Amino acid sequence: MRHLAGVGIEYGTEWVIEHLIQQHCETVDGEELFEEMLDECYEEVTIGNCSFSPSDVMKECDPTAFRIGVSEYLNSLAEDLQVYEVNGDYYNVTDIEDMLDDIESE
Repeated sequence: MRHLAGVGIEYGTEWVIEHLIQQHCETVDGEELFEEMLDECYEEVTIGNCSFSPSDVMKECDPTAFRIGVSEYLNSLAEDLQVYEVNGDYYNVTDIEDMLDDIESE
């Protein structure tokens, strides 16, 4: 068997998959996903005649808690195999599956 030095095989194949994901899939917007989840789970906040979405209230009143919530929510989605993390960016697993199906059919 011929040695394939210099082509990256000695480093495994995970980097190839991650490269394909980065090249062919779009990252998810963690803040947007977290905002949607908050707004679906909690009712609007009403003060007088004004109503505010729960995500806007949290983002404005406690931006640190909001950022932590985004991070924890993305980690939760990753644990549930709904998103996949590559170098700090998250990708929708269904987009990755679609990309792999497209590559397979070529």
